[in-house]
Amino acid sequence: MISVIVPIYNVEPYVRQCIESLLAQTGPETEILLIDDGSTDRSGVIAEEYKDGRIRVFHLQNGGLSAARNFGIEHARGEWLMFVDGDDYVLPEFCSAPFALAQETGADLVAFRYCKYRDGKTEQVAVPGWREGEADWSTAVDIGPELAWNKLYRKSLFEGIRYPVGKVYEDIATTYKLIHASRKSVFSDKCLYVYRKRPGSISVNKTKERLYQGLEAALARREDLRKWGYTGNPDNFPEFRAWDIIVLVEPCEDEMYRLAVSEFEKVKRAPEWMSRKQRISFFLWKRCNGLFRMIRKRYARPAHPAG
Repeated sequence: MISVIVPIYNVEPYVRQCIESLLAQTGPETEILLIDDGSTDRSGVIAEEYKDGRIRVFHLQNGGLSAARNFGIEHARGEWLMFVDGDDYVLPEFCSAPFALAQETGADLVAFRYCKYRDGKTEQVAVPGWREGEADWSTAVDIGPELAWNKLYRKSLFEGIRYPVGKVYEDIATTYKLIHASRKSVFSDKCLYVYRKRPGSISVNKTKERLYQGLEAALARREDLRKWGYTGNPDNFPEFRAWDIIVLVEPCEDEMYRLAVSEFEKVKRAPEWMSRKQRISFFLWKRCNGLFRMIRKRYARPAHPAG
Protein backbone atom coordinates (compact mmCIF):
# COMPACT_ATOMS: atom_id res chain seq x y z
CA MET A 1 0.00 0.00 0.00
CA ILE A 2 1.08 3.59 -0.70
CA SER A 3 0.58 6.24 1.96
CA VAL A 4 0.29 9.73 0.47
CA ILE A 5 1.12 12.40 3.07
CA VAL A 6 -0.46 15.81 2.46
CA PRO A 7 0.46 18.67 4.84
CA ILE A 8 -2.20 21.38 4.67
CA TYR A 9 -1.79 24.94 5.91
CA ASN A 10 -3.98 27.85 4.82
CA VAL A 11 -4.51 26.61 1.26
CA GLU A 12 -8.30 26.93 1.15
CA PRO A 13 -8.47 28.02 -2.53
CA TYR A 14 -6.46 25.00 -3.71
CA VAL A 15 -7.00 22.10 -1.34
CA ARG A 16 -10.10 20.65 -3.06
CA GLN A 17 -8.23 20.29 -6.35
CA CYS A 18 -5.37 18.64 -4.49
CA ILE A 19 -7.58 16.10 -2.71
CA GLU A 20 -9.72 15.32 -5.75
CA SER A 21 -6.64 14.72 -7.88
CA LEU A 22 -5.56 12.12 -5.33
CA LEU A 23 -8.99 10.52 -5.22
CA ALA A 24 -8.76 10.09 -9.02
CA GLN A 25 -5.75 7.79 -8.65
CA THR A 26 -6.06 4.21 -9.82
CA GLY A 27 -3.80 1.20 -9.40
CA PRO A 28 -2.20 0.21 -6.10
CA GLU A 29 -4.05 0.37 -2.80
CA THR A 30 -3.60 3.88 -1.45
CA GLU A 31 -4.34 5.75 1.76
CA ILE A 32 -4.32 9.54 1.94
CA LEU A 33 -3.25 11.32 5.12
CA LEU A 34 -4.51 14.92 5.21
CA ILE A 35 -2.58 16.70 7.94
CA ASP A 36 -4.04 20.08 8.86
CA ASP A 37 -1.11 21.97 10.36
CA GLY A 38 -3.14 24.42 12.41
CA SER A 39 -4.78 26.23 9.49
CA THR A 40 -6.59 29.46 10.33
CA ASP A 41 -8.74 29.38 7.19
CA ARG A 42 -11.21 26.65 6.14
CA SER A 43 -8.57 24.22 4.87
CA GLY A 44 -9.08 21.84 7.79
CA VAL A 45 -12.86 22.01 7.46
CA ILE A 46 -12.66 21.16 3.78
CA ALA A 47 -10.37 18.23 4.55
CA GLU A 48 -12.98 16.83 6.95
CA GLU A 49 -15.54 16.77 4.15
CA TYR A 50 -13.46 14.12 2.37
CA LYS A 51 -12.83 11.82 5.31
CA ASP A 52 -13.73 8.21 4.46
CA GLY A 53 -12.18 4.77 4.47
CA ARG A 54 -9.43 5.90 2.13
CA ILE A 55 -8.74 9.31 3.66
CA ARG A 56 -7.62 9.99 7.22
CA VAL A 57 -7.64 13.56 8.54
CA PHE A 58 -5.45 14.85 11.38
CA HIS A 59 -5.52 18.29 13.01
CA LEU A 60 -2.30 19.51 14.61
CA GLN A 61 -1.10 22.68 16.26
CA ASN A 62 0.98 24.60 13.76
CA GLY A 63 4.45 23.10 13.73
CA GLY A 64 5.54 23.69 10.15
CA LEU A 65 5.91 21.57 7.05
CA SER A 66 8.62 19.30 8.48
CA ALA A 67 6.63 18.47 11.60
CA ALA A 68 3.54 17.67 9.50
CA ARG A 69 5.50 15.39 7.19
CA ASN A 70 7.17 13.63 10.13
CA PHE A 71 3.75 13.08 11.73
CA GLY A 72 2.54 11.55 8.49
CA ILE A 73 5.55 9.24 8.26
CA GLU A 74 4.94 7.99 11.78
CA HIS A 75 1.23 7.35 11.17
CA ALA A 76 1.48 5.91 7.67
CA ARG A 77 0.32 2.30 7.25
CA GLY A 78 1.80 1.73 3.80
CA GLU A 79 5.07 0.14 2.77
CA TRP A 80 5.56 3.07 0.36
CA LEU A 81 5.39 6.83 0.96
CA MET A 82 4.67 9.82 -1.27
CA PHE A 83 4.29 13.51 -0.44
CA VAL A 84 2.00 16.18 -1.86
CA ASP A 85 1.80 19.81 -0.76
CA GLY A 86 -1.74 20.97 -0.12
CA ASP A 87 -1.68 23.75 -2.73
CA ASP A 88 -0.43 21.47 -5.53
CA TYR A 89 -2.14 18.68 -7.45
CA VAL A 90 -1.15 15.45 -9.17
CA LEU A 91 -1.80 13.73 -12.49
CA PRO A 92 -3.72 10.44 -12.84
CA GLU A 93 -0.67 8.13 -12.79
CA PHE A 94 0.99 9.82 -9.82
CA CYS A 95 0.76 6.67 -7.70
CA SER A 96 0.48 3.89 -10.28
CA ALA A 97 3.38 4.74 -12.63
CA PRO A 98 6.21 4.98 -10.06
CA PHE A 99 4.82 2.00 -8.13
CA ALA A 100 4.85 -0.13 -11.29
CA LEU A 101 8.42 0.97 -12.00
CA ALA A 102 9.48 0.10 -8.44
CA GLN A 103 7.93 -3.35 -8.76
CA GLU A 104 9.57 -3.89 -12.14
CA THR A 105 13.06 -2.79 -11.12
CA GLY A 106 13.22 -3.53 -7.39
CA ALA A 107 13.94 0.14 -6.66
CA ASP A 108 13.63 1.65 -3.19
CA LEU A 109 13.17 5.14 -4.63
CA VAL A 110 11.56 6.28 -7.88
CA ALA A 111 11.85 9.90 -9.01
CA PHE A 112 9.76 11.49 -11.76
CA ARG A 113 9.43 14.79 -13.57
CA TYR A 114 7.11 17.59 -12.51
CA CYS A 115 5.30 20.56 -13.99
CA LYS A 116 4.88 24.15 -12.84
CA TYR A 117 1.52 25.93 -12.79
CA ARG A 118 1.53 29.71 -12.86
CA ASP A 119 -0.83 32.33 -14.24
CA GLY A 120 -3.20 29.70 -15.63
CA LYS A 121 -0.46 27.87 -17.56
CA THR A 122 1.20 24.50 -16.94
CA GLU A 123 4.64 23.67 -18.25
CA GLN A 124 7.10 20.87 -17.59
CA VAL A 125 10.14 21.95 -15.62
CA ALA A 126 13.50 21.29 -17.25
CA VAL A 127 15.85 19.58 -14.79
CA PRO A 128 19.54 19.79 -15.71
CA GLY A 129 21.12 16.38 -16.27
CA TRP A 130 17.88 14.42 -15.88
CA ARG A 131 17.93 11.02 -17.56
CA GLU A 132 15.60 8.05 -17.44
CA GLY A 133 16.64 4.78 -15.84
CA GLU A 134 18.65 3.52 -12.88
CA ALA A 135 21.32 5.74 -11.32
CA ASP A 136 24.01 5.08 -8.71
CA TRP A 137 23.60 7.21 -5.61
CA SER A 138 26.12 9.91 -6.59
CA THR A 139 24.46 10.34 -9.98
CA ALA A 140 21.02 10.32 -8.34
CA VAL A 141 22.12 13.15 -6.04
CA ASP A 142 23.43 15.06 -9.07
CA ILE A 143 20.26 14.87 -11.13
CA GLY A 144 17.90 15.42 -8.16
CA PRO A 145 16.24 17.81 -7.70
CA GLU A 146 16.14 17.87 -3.89
CA LEU A 147 12.36 17.77 -3.59
CA ALA A 148 10.19 15.58 -1.36
CA TRP A 149 7.17 15.40 -3.64
CA ASN A 150 8.46 14.11 -6.98
CA LYS A 151 9.38 10.69 -5.60
CA LEU A 152 8.06 7.35 -4.37
CA TYR A 153 9.96 6.03 -1.32
CA ARG A 154 10.11 2.69 0.38
CA LYS A 155 9.10 3.60 3.93
CA SER A 156 12.10 1.79 5.42
CA LEU A 157 14.35 4.50 3.94
CA PHE A 158 13.10 6.84 6.66
CA GLU A 159 14.50 4.72 9.49
CA GLY A 160 16.60 7.25 11.40
CA ILE A 161 15.82 10.04 8.92
CA ARG A 162 13.29 12.83 9.47
CA TYR A 163 12.68 16.33 8.14
CA PRO A 164 14.25 19.05 10.36
CA VAL A 165 11.50 20.67 12.42
CA GLY A 166 11.39 24.46 12.46
CA LYS A 167 13.55 24.80 9.35
CA VAL A 168 12.80 25.73 5.75
CA TYR A 169 14.69 24.15 2.84
CA GLU A 170 13.94 20.89 4.66
CA ASP A 171 14.26 18.94 1.40
CA ILE A 172 17.90 19.99 1.03
CA ALA A 173 18.60 18.59 4.49
CA THR A 174 16.84 15.27 3.87
CA THR A 175 16.51 14.08 0.26
CA TYR A 176 20.18 13.28 -0.31
CA LYS A 177 20.16 11.10 2.82
CA LEU A 178 17.23 9.08 1.47
CA ILE A 179 18.99 8.67 -1.88
CA HIS A 180 22.13 7.49 -0.11
CA ALA A 181 20.08 4.99 1.92
CA SER A 182 18.39 3.60 -1.22
CA ARG A 183 19.83 0.39 -2.62
CA LYS A 184 18.48 1.29 -6.06
CA SER A 185 17.12 4.60 -7.37
CA VAL A 186 15.29 4.82 -10.70
CA PHE A 187 14.24 7.90 -12.68
CA SER A 188 11.16 8.23 -14.89
CA ASP A 189 10.51 10.73 -17.68
CA LYS A 190 6.81 10.94 -16.83
CA CYS A 191 5.53 14.27 -15.50
CA LEU A 192 3.21 13.33 -12.64
CA TYR A 193 3.15 16.28 -10.22
CA VAL A 194 2.01 19.88 -10.71
CA TYR A 195 3.73 22.44 -8.51
CA ARG A 196 1.80 25.67 -8.03
CA LYS A 197 3.96 28.78 -8.09
CA ARG A 198 2.10 31.35 -6.01
CA PRO A 199 2.81 34.47 -3.92
CA GLY A 200 3.33 33.74 -0.23
CA SER A 201 4.72 30.24 -0.65
CA ILE A 202 7.93 29.32 1.18
CA SER A 203 9.92 29.02 -2.04
CA VAL A 204 8.91 32.55 -3.10
CA ASN A 205 9.13 34.36 0.23
CA LYS A 206 12.90 34.41 0.76
CA THR A 207 13.54 36.19 4.07
CA LYS A 208 17.05 36.58 5.45
CA GLU A 209 16.43 33.90 8.08
CA ARG A 210 15.21 31.45 5.45
CA LEU A 211 18.16 32.17 3.18
CA TYR A 212 20.54 31.54 6.08
CA GLN A 213 18.81 28.23 6.84
CA GLY A 214 19.21 27.24 3.20
CA LEU A 215 22.97 27.81 3.33
CA GLU A 216 23.22 25.99 6.65
CA ALA A 217 21.46 22.94 5.17
CA ALA A 218 23.61 23.04 2.03
CA LEU A 219 26.83 23.13 4.04
CA ALA A 220 25.75 20.14 6.16
CA ARG A 221 24.82 18.32 2.94
CA ARG A 222 28.27 18.99 1.48
CA GLU A 223 30.00 17.67 4.61
CA ASP A 224 28.01 14.41 4.48
CA LEU A 225 28.53 13.93 0.75
CA ARG A 226 32.28 14.31 1.09
CA LYS A 227 32.32 11.87 3.99
CA TRP A 228 30.34 9.30 1.98
CA GLY A 229 32.60 9.48 -1.08
CA TYR A 230 30.34 11.44 -3.39
CA THR A 231 31.88 11.67 -6.86
CA GLY A 232 30.16 14.83 -8.12
CA ASN A 233 30.66 18.51 -7.25
CA PRO A 234 29.59 19.00 -3.61
CA ASP A 235 29.99 22.79 -3.86
CA ASN A 236 27.00 23.40 -6.16
CA PHE A 237 24.40 23.77 -3.44
CA PRO A 238 26.48 25.86 -0.98
CA GLU A 239 27.47 28.17 -3.84
CA PHE A 240 23.89 28.51 -5.01
CA ARG A 241 22.59 29.30 -1.52
CA ALA A 242 25.50 31.62 -0.75
CA TRP A 243 24.87 33.59 -3.95
CA ASP A 244 21.22 34.06 -3.01
CA ILE A 245 22.41 35.65 0.25
CA ILE A 246 24.97 37.91 -1.47
CA VAL A 247 22.32 39.15 -3.91
CA LEU A 248 19.27 39.37 -1.65
CA VAL A 249 20.64 40.34 1.78
CA GLU A 250 22.05 43.75 2.62
CA PRO A 251 25.77 43.46 3.51
CA CYS A 252 26.16 42.95 7.24
CA GLU A 253 28.36 41.34 9.88
CA ASP A 254 26.10 38.33 10.50
CA GLU A 255 28.05 35.10 10.74
CA MET A 256 26.03 33.46 7.94
CA TYR A 257 26.44 36.46 5.67
CA ARG A 258 30.21 36.40 6.18
CA LEU A 259 30.17 32.65 5.54
CA ALA A 260 28.31 33.21 2.27
CA VAL A 261 30.90 35.75 1.17
CA SER A 262 33.76 33.41 2.09
CA GLU A 263 32.20 30.67 -0.07
CA PHE A 264 32.40 32.93 -3.12
CA GLU A 265 35.74 34.52 -2.39
CA LYS A 266 37.34 31.19 -3.35
CA VAL A 267 35.31 30.86 -6.58
CA LYS A 268 37.44 31.92 -9.54
CA ARG A 269 34.89 31.56 -12.35
CA ALA A 270 31.13 31.89 -12.51
CA PRO A 271 29.59 28.48 -11.70
CA GLU A 272 27.85 26.60 -14.50
CA TRP A 273 24.43 26.91 -12.87
CA MET A 274 24.45 30.70 -13.15
CA SER A 275 22.30 32.42 -15.74
CA ARG A 276 23.77 35.06 -18.06
CA LYS A 277 22.59 37.88 -15.80
CA GLN A 278 24.00 36.15 -12.75
CA ARG A 279 27.34 35.76 -14.50
CA ILE A 280 27.40 39.50 -15.18
CA SER A 281 26.56 40.26 -11.56
CA PHE A 282 29.23 37.78 -10.39
CA PHE A 283 31.82 39.58 -12.53
CA LEU A 284 30.78 42.94 -11.04
CA TRP A 285 30.89 41.54 -7.53
CA LYS A 286 34.44 40.33 -8.14
CA ARG A 287 35.71 43.39 -10.03
CA CYS A 288 33.54 46.36 -9.08
CA ASN A 289 31.77 45.74 -5.81
CA GLY A 290 30.42 49.27 -5.48
CA LEU A 291 28.60 49.05 -8.83
CA PHE A 292 27.37 45.57 -7.93
CA ARG A 293 25.76 46.89 -4.75
CA MET A 294 23.99 49.60 -6.71
CA ILE A 295 22.36 47.26 -9.19
CA ARG A 296 22.25 43.92 -7.33
CA LYS A 297 18.46 43.84 -6.92
CA ARG A 298 18.05 43.65 -10.68
CA TYR A 299 19.75 40.25 -10.57
CA ALA A 300 17.81 38.78 -7.65
CA ARG A 301 16.32 35.89 -9.66
CA PRO A 302 17.42 32.52 -8.28
CA ALA A 303 18.33 29.76 -10.74
CA HIS A 304 18.08 25.99 -10.35
CA PRO A 305 21.53 24.52 -9.65
CA ALA A 306 22.64 21.39 -11.41
CA GLY A 307 22.55 18.86 -8.62
